[in-house]
Amino acid sequence: MNKMNWTDERFKNEILDYKYLIENFKNVDVADRNFFDNSGRNFQRICNDYFHNALIARRYADTNVLENHYNLLESYKDLDKTPDFESALKKLFEKTGLVIPFLASQVAHFFNPDLPIYQSSVFDGLNLTDTAKDIKDPESKINEACKVYKNLTDAIHEFRDSDTGQEIIAGFKSVFNQHPRIIQNITDTKIIDFYFWLPTLDAE
Repeated sequence: MNKMNWTDERFKNEILDYKYLIENFKNVDVADRNFFDNSGRNFQRICNDYFHNALIARRYADTNVLENHYNLLESYKDLDKTPDFESALKKLFEKTGLVIPFLASQVAHFFNPDLPIYQSSVFDGLNLTDTAKDIKDPESKINEACKVYKNLTDAIHEFRDSDTGQEIIAGFKSVFNQHPRIIQNITDTKIIDFYFWLPTLDAE
């Protein structure tokens, strides 16, 4: 599938699932398993397909990492200050003993969708390297991951504002302008994230 083929049915489903998640997570108890089992099928699907990749599923299937992740996401709703990547990363480490930039970026993105997701396809698309990936010492890994995420955020915003980025965004909106409900609540940064994520659909 060409990167610019926004009309691929699988991709449209991903967009709709993402929109369901980003528009509804503040209105439900995301830590409540009943939500996933009864009324959150799209929410659960996007979490499984988009955030809980195979590596995370294998590593954390028998732990309480995801439970702590959801509890953290829920707890941040009551704070006056918008949670950022660093605070989420450190809080998850306190709860689980693991440094998980991927999940911390999800928390940050939910509360500020203009922030990127810390994932390999975005790094690859922007020609960046995750220099925190192979660090073993937790404190060093946290510090490096924060630097990496800052670089990632700067890079994706720079790309978003470039001529190429604006062309991609315009292409997305031209395809879906007949369905304004799809475009609503999707930031330009998220459109670029989708653009970089499209190649992963080719591998399915």
